[in-house]
Amino acid sequence: MIYSTNKSTTKKTTLEKLILSISLVALLISTFTLFPLPAQAKRISGNVSVQGDLTQLYSQISQDILTIRNRSACVKAIQERAYSGVRQRRNVMVFNLSQNYGKNLKNATFKQFRCAGSIYGLWTFTSGRFINKGDGGYINWAFAGKFRRTGKDGKSVVFRPIRR
Repeated sequence: MIYSTNKSTTKKTTLEKLILSISLVALLISTFTLFPLPAQAKRISGNVSVQGDLTQLYSQISQDILTIRNRSACVKAIQERAYSGVRQRRNVMVFNLSQNYGKNLKNATFKQFRCAGSIYGLWTFTSGRFINKGDGGYINWAFAGKFRRTGKDGKSVVFRPIRR
């Protein structure tokens, strides 16, 4: 069998391999950003008490998201770190503040974060309702806790107290 190669075939193959390698590296980086190793997870969750030191949690989140450039990865990271930081005992909502929304949250705390060029709000709370009046998707919102989605496109979320 005779094999023939030309420069355009070789360049195309090399370019395809390079793109595949870059994609793999990007996937690995985003995986470790969204799902930290156990040593990093311990550092992220820290010693934040549920009633008390949300300031420490907010500071940790601010540091952890400094290098994230992807909006959806940023929103998901804030949500996961906040929910872990309150030890899954409070509901958590992260929302892009440039979008319209409505809320009625009980015992809520609030903090703003800038990430990937956008400003997001983080609420931790015991119960309530949050209505997304804008675009959905992880680039604009993420939440965790005990909830039920209702309304058109599931954009209304009712949260119940978390009993542990």
